[in-house]
Amino acid sequence: MKRSARGPVATGSFFVVVVLTLTGCIRAKVPAASRASEEQGGSGGLIVLIVVDQMRPDYLDRFAPLMVPRSTGALQSASDQSGQHRGLQWFRHGGAWFTSVRTAAAPTVTAAGHASLCSGNAPVVHGIASNELFDRQQGRVVGVAADAGATTFRTPGLLGQGALENAPEDGSSGKRLKVGTLSSQLKKVFPDSRSIAVSVKDRSALICGGPDAWGAYFFDKRSGSFVTSSWAGAAQLPEWVHQFNRAHRPEKRGPWALKLNDRAKYQKIIGEANLTATAKALEGKTLAFPFGVFPRSITAGKDSQTSRLADYERFVLTPAASDLVARFALEAVVREKLGQRNTLDSLVVSFSTPDLVGHQYGSSSLEFVDTYLHLNSTIELLREGIEQTVGTKTPIVWALAADHGIAPIPELSQATPDQPQRIDGRQFRKQLDERLSASPFFAGHGLRGSELITSMVLENIYLDHSLLAAKGLDPEQVAKNVALAVAADPMVVASFTQGELALAAADAKKTAFSHSILDELRDAAKKDPSRVKDYAKAFYARGYQPDQMGDVVFVLKEGSLLSFGPPLANHGSVWDDDARITMAVVAPATRAGTRVDKNVYADDLVPTLLDLASVSLDRVGPFTGVSRAADVVAR
Repeated sequence: MKRSARGPVATGSFFVVVVLTLTGCIRAKVPAASRASEEQGGSGGLIVLIVVDQMRPDYLDRFAPLMVPRSTGALQSASDQSGQHRGLQWFRHGGAWFTSVRTAAAPTVTAAGHASLCSGNAPVVHGIASNELFDRQQGRVVGVAADAGATTFRTPGLLGQGALENAPEDGSSGKRLKVGTLSSQLKKVFPDSRSIAVSVKDRSALICGGPDAWGAYFFDKRSGSFVTSSWAGAAQLPEWVHQFNRAHRPEKRGPWALKLNDRAKYQKIIGEANLTATAKALEGKTLAFPFGVFPRSITAGKDSQTSRLADYERFVLTPAASDLVARFALEAVVREKLGQRNTLDSLVVSFSTPDLVGHQYGSSSLEFVDTYLHLNSTIELLREGIEQTVGTKTPIVWALAADHGIAPIPELSQATPDQPQRIDGRQFRKQLDERLSASPFFAGHGLRGSELITSMVLENIYLDHSLLAAKGLDPEQVAKNVALAVAADPMVVASFTQGELALAAADAKKTAFSHSILDELRDAAKKDPSRVKDYAKAFYARGYQPDQMGDVVFVLKEGSLLSFGPPLANHGSVWDDDARITMAVVAPATRAGTRVDKNVYADDLVPTLLDLASVSLDRVGPFTGVSRAADVVAR
């Protein structure tokens, strides 16, 4: 496979941080045989990072009574007959479990979360701060990984003829990354290191693979197979990928069947009231599957190119998609000999299906819980396969992490008008337009609200800069008046202009984007609601990227959801349901059952993994991830 000829990626880091990793909380004395030599700065082995897209930390406790060991098939509270924890629970109990972890910045979305987990930096440094943005030049909303200059490489013969083959296509890349990821850090110490990233989503694989990945592969819903991008350094797919794609066809998968036959067990975990509220909220929504019908086939029963695309859209919502990702990742370990070449390699496996299901059905649905039960078994299959492939003598550093969480659907808590609300996005926009049109500032300049706003992406408002220039108006001054109008909405608790966030980011730079300051602001906001704006501003400042945020950014009341139709649930806010994530590490240097209650952030993970792999941290970095656990005695 041809590797990229791109030069080194600029780090984008404009400060120096003395890195004090999380391993101060969790580290046992590392055997001398596994410590790095001064010449290498690290030891051989394999780092495996499993990212579950949309996983709050409460899920492992909440779903534990239903997690069925793959080896027995019986209901046994997350361990098999020998008491051995498996799957997700192996990570929960097998090493160090971090109980207070948050994303590195707001907005709390997939692309930004993956980039923080895989680079050791906050979005303000690594450059990825959104999933979607309004591209002013194109005049439309685009994905953060969209790149018309990148080529997608596929396995020949899988597109077939007709609509799919001739459909217009945008390429994908991680070109907005301003730093290297784990793959780049390893290459600083191990030039022969190989790093591979796999996911259903293009942004997850390409961003975590980074500019120095040996391979970055994602699932293509046009061909039902794994593909890669020219940005990832390849001139074509390796032959083993073609073989895998031809042998593992999604359309040959069986239907989505419930992991457990007894639905009463699901109802007991979820709660009858929550299931009823979820079912009611789903009424009238456009869904890939009808609610409550199992087993579910992914095929529409028609042999046409357009129906195949719909089939693949359904497929990625099923547990079989996670299983396919795991099998592809294991094939990559075997074929590319990861962890088997006397160097330090890495593998990032991102499971996207939980996020796709969570959006469509909410986190209190039968579909969502069943997705996690299947994922539990899939992760155990992957772990066992990797361990058998690389052998017991190869040290493996394992990590489980999430990119973000998700809030419960507002319908679960609508007892009074003060509770979280599902806000009709069109009505919100209409009322905002009316307030802007009635404002003396805009009326004095002959402007109507409907003229000012070109797009809304999540809680980002983009203004028409061409119109403002024609009127001779300063965009920041206009944005301040728009922010005031937005803040007048009773469901909005804070609003900021991009200029305000730029100043906050500059202030945060002076303290190296201190986690401790963010901790203090968050604690203050919990005690005094009037301080929420201070905390939200600091959290957004760590995600400041002017090309990826609106002229105005606003924060809704906790648990509320701005909805323009599907999906049923969403994330992206500063609140804990969205911002709190799962994180665990298991390595030769960690002790099983270690619980770490110190505050931790997503950008702490990479320096921790490198330290656990015996990589000298003065050879890598810099990172914004630093530990708040320096006062904990090393184990």
